[in-house]
Amino acid sequence: MATFLSSDHMTLSQALEYQRWNGSLSFIKDLEKRSNLMRMMPWFPTSDGAVHKGARATALPEGKFGAINKAVPTGYGATTEYTESVGVYELASFVDTRILEGRTTEQANKIRAANDRLQLMGFLQGLAKEVVSNPGTDPDAVKGLLARRAKLGGQVIDMGGTSSANDLGSIIFIRFGEDGVSLRYPSGGTPNLSISDLGTVQALQTDSSGKVVGTFPAKETLARVYYTVDVADDDALVRVANVPTKTALTTAQVQTLVDVVNTTLDNVGQGYVAFAPKQIIAQFWKYLLDKNNVYFSQGEVQGMGRPVQLFGVPFFYEEFMTAAEAKLTA
Repeated sequence: MATFLSSDHMTLSQALEYQRWNGSLSFIKDLEKRSNLMRMMPWFPTSDGAVHKGARATALPEGKFGAINKAVPTGYGATTEYTESVGVYELASFVDTRILEGRTTEQANKIRAANDRLQLMGFLQGLAKEVVSNPGTDPDAVKGLLARRAKLGGQVIDMGGTSSANDLGSIIFIRFGEDGVSLRYPSGGTPNLSISDLGTVQALQTDSSGKVVGTFPAKETLARVYYTVDVADDDALVRVANVPTKTALTTAQVQTLVDVVNTTLDNVGQGYVAFAPKQIIAQFWKYLLDKNNVYFSQGEVQGMGRPVQLFGVPFFYEEFMTAAEAKLTA
């Protein structure tokens, strides 16, 4: 298994392709067709095994002009340290051996592969949901992106939508990279989806309360991904919350987005990508096609099609972001 330097990075499918793990690769490719965010997300090694320690700059020193026989100007920056623990996202799935009995080996393999594929696609879709929206209340879980921007203020901007039926959504602006937003895998390894065939085991049958009431022979497949979320720069992850998903955006609400790009995002949004539920993206397309549109245009991102964009920031549909959020408050 290859080891990559801290400066090396790749997406999950690139890592699997590099190692020729074609079985895993097909599942990841399917996931990336549904999750633009996971398709773009870079992976880097942690600083120290199962723990990643980083520092965010809160102040940067500046140099001064020096002179011969005079002391070299000095300056001190300021940083805050943070720690992210790697979590293991896993699933043990079972196929009852009675489904496979009485079949040829080829038929049994095809049936098991079909069952495994369905269960593993659910596993991968769940992974994307966790990366986006895990609330971080479970100490063993990895807090998702939205939960890291859970209250209005700072990098969370209010679009002003109101709701009595949880019909709001969010837009997240992300600057990917080792100094921005990325996923981290344990150093010394590679980003990977591990799929293991554990053979025939006695699977547990439980009732509605979780009590074990019996066992049955089954073929077991174990899937695992080790990862953590790293936001190395607070400004690399900006959330616009309380965006209406069932009513049209007002001109004032669109202007809020303009202000976010121009004043909140670093470098007027250069290097950022935005993600939102399809109901919000659909509204942007309506604006784009309106003859009075002065805000949106159609861009082009290599390998990603021609997304709608706002002053150079492309907006992509993210299936695993919900259009049914409750109103976010400070």
